[in-house]
Amino acid sequence: MDTHLEVTVRDGQPVNPVTGTNWEGAGVRRQVADEARLTLAGLG
Repeated sequence: MDTHLEVTVRDGQPVNPVTGTNWEGAGVRRQVADEARLTLAGLG
């Protein structure tokens, strides 16, 4: 190892102030899928 190596370990998690949760484990919904669903339903 180099004598100038530095390691940073994050000790926190992002939390949505509205829902009080984060996206980990749930994922992020894609807007494209919603648009396709609405188009198929005749609403888009």
